[in-house]
Amino acid sequence: MSEAPRLLAGVHPEIAHLSWLVGEWHGTGVAEFAGQEPFEYACQVEFSNTEQPFLLYTSTMWHLTTDRTRGELFREESGIWSGGSNNLVAVSLATHDGQPDWTGTVQVAEITNAVITRAGLRLVVTDAHGNELADAGVRSIGIVAEKLLLVHELGPENHPATDKLSIMMSKA
Repeated sequence: MSEAPRLLAGVHPEIAHLSWLVGEWHGTGVAEFAGQEPFEYACQVEFSNTEQPFLLYTSTMWHLTTDRTRGELFREESGIWSGGSNNLVAVSLATHDGQPDWTGTVQVAEITNAVITRAGLRLVVTDAHGNELADAGVRSIGIVAEKLLLVHELGPENHPATDKLSIMMSKA
């Protein structure tokens, strides 16, 4: 009989491989949209531990003003991140772009003192049958040197990704 997975960050065993996301993260990044000048933005992301087999997720992004303070809101998301066997990640989001379901897998690269210190995941949009629609968007998320890194590439339906959000965030 195998030993039960160790609870990392106090999360449910089914999502222990997502425990490195738990917390509130803040940072600034760059957005590049086709036909527009790139711009800087501020972002606040929170992954909340529910002690259930999922994490609650919220993300808010604002344009940065010339004095580098939060300006106009330009994107909000909320949803649920759940796990599964083989480090599966299933994400269901409420977003403005109509792409609510993402799937992917986590690769945990390093654990130090029972804390995941290096990990990454790649998420793609899936259709109702679970088929990947990579042309609709790809999200790459990782943690390195205690920073949460996020790159979100997206494009118009049935076209290669032309738009990109990238950010490095610190834990609050």
